[in-house]
Amino acid sequence: MSGLLEVVSGITESKFVSGGGLASILSLVTKGMEGAGSISASQKEAEAIKSKGAQEQAQKEFEAQKLEREKRVTAGRQRALYAKAGVDISAGSPLEVMEETRKEYDFDIAQTRNIGALAYASALKSAKDVKTAGLWKGGPTILTGLSEFANSPLWKKKPSTGGYIPNPFD
Repeated sequence: MSGLLEVVSGITESKFVSGGGLASILSLVTKGMEGAGSISASQKEAEAIKSKGAQEQAQKEFEAQKLEREKRVTAGRQRALYAKAGVDISAGSPLEVMEETRKEYDFDIAQTRNIGALAYASALKSAKDVKTAGLWKGGPTILTGLSEFANSPLWKKKPSTGGYIPNPFD
């Protein structure tokens, strides 16, 4: 697309284009393509940022599920060790230890999921910011092209039929 922009820019600056009509149209097209390219690039970048955020969240969810499996294995191991030692696990210190271990795992699992959710939320915000920046960059370029076209000699000339084409931007 940049090659086409160079060709169009060369034509608009050429001394062979008389009257400014073709040059005005080509300038409008060039500005439109530049603005649209900027907006399109920012949208692609925003999608990549969202995708990365979703991947980070999925990774943290995988880690949380791994911790849940570890929690179940650890609880089973603790019960087996207490039973092997002949300790009653229905009350007292062994039950408190097992409960404390479960709480620690639950906290770690919740933290891991929160980190993933925050990473995704941050990615969504960044993606939105990138899209907005692309619009701020590309929008004025397009508007500049429209303004230049509206003020071009093409709108000021009388056509061969003798009628006058009014400038719709005035």
